[in-house]
Amino acid sequence: MKKVDRIKQIILDQLRKSPIIEAACQKAEISRMTFYRWKSEDVEFRKAADQALTEGEALVNDISESQLLTAIKNGNLTAIIFWLKNKHSDYKQKVFQSALTIAQDEDNNLYVELFGKLKPDTEKLLEPDTSNEHEQP
Repeated sequence: MKKVDRIKQIILDQLRKSPIIEAACQKAEISRMTFYRWKSEDVEFRKAADQALTEGEALVNDISESQLLTAIKNGNLTAIIFWLKNKHSDYKQKVFQSALTIAQDEDNNLYVELFGKLKPDTEKLLEPDTSNEHEQP
């Protein structure tokens, strides 16, 4: 195995353990510039490096989730809130995407166009006021 191939393998092994390019380059004793040059010139290395980064990120995610669960078991309120807001549908923040357009037709009548879903409080604002409909002047 050529020296360059051994260095590339060291980088890939390091990226699988920790997805930090700078740290992998330091372990392999090469510059980041060399790493990125190899990635741009060598399609196989680019694919292998991207896969190694993905594996390293998955490992860090697993470790992080494990630490989060430990914090929850230890009663860490911040960890509990984080978990519930991100993993439990009852606690997730509701996101409403909508667009409201007020337009005028040829007869100068105004109308409202709604795209998407509004928050319930906003929907109430658009309902016609029927409280005075049955009153006589």
